[in-house]
Amino acid sequence: MKLPNDMFRQDLLQFLTLNDIVKLDEACMNHIYRSQLLNKISGTILLGSMKASLFKWLGMRQIYLIKMYFDFEDDHDIISSSIANGYIDQFRFTQHLILRGRIRDDMVIFIISHCPCLLSIHISKSIDISSKKFITDHTLQSIAEHCSGLQSLSLVNCGAITDTGIISISIHCTGLESLCLSFCCKITDASIISISENCTGLKELDVSYTNITDASLIAIAKNCTGLQSLRTFGCNGLSNYDLNDNFMSLSELRAVLMYIFPFLQI
Repeated sequence: MKLPNDMFRQDLLQFLTLNDIVKLDEACMNHIYRSQLLNKISGTILLGSMKASLFKWLGMRQIYLIKMYFDFEDDHDIISSSIANGYIDQFRFTQHLILRGRIRDDMVIFIISHCPCLLSIHISKSIDISSKKFITDHTLQSIAEHCSGLQSLSLVNCGAITDTGIISISIHCTGLESLCLSFCCKITDASIISISENCTGLKELDVSYTNITDASLIAIAKNCTGLQSLRTFGCNGLSNYDLNDNFMSLSELRAVLMYIFPFLQI
């Protein structure tokens, strides 16, 4: 217990998993130096993700995580209760947020508004959940407002979002490098053209099973010169089968576009 707190947190705890720290705490439950241990643990920032059942435990000990993963399908009541009881401070240092399952606009907006350091957000909805209980453009507008430094956004099977939300993201999150809109069926060319014009550093884009046309791909080819990966599976609005594919480089995309549209200027 004589080890300096900063050294204990940075040079020792970082090599332990979250489960290791839980076991360490439980082993010292009745130890004479337990108060000193809690003082040393307090303020620790860990790299790993966590289970929702540990959210309250972490909050009580002021332990923070860089990466937060919540499965609202299984842990909805645990998460809601923990947040309601004031442990939202756990998001102070969160850089990567993963949410899936039964997520509502109000809950996501509340969480995001307390995450000042977010770099990546992944949200996915279970296939059998009604879109009425899931996120809408209100969530994306909140992301645009609070996460201007966002680098990666993944929205999977989010059928309620529209061009309004994505355009808001494109205007405020111009540093975006990776965007996934797979199975977001209401997304059209308006979203992708706006993304291509404002997020010119885009490296990865997945628009599989969206409602885009050739106009989106032409805009991407013209504006996103650093693109490394493009997925367009299941996009029925594309005019040619060759466009409905997975392009691993911008030059590959441009070559296909020039072959289909020989007079196209890119």
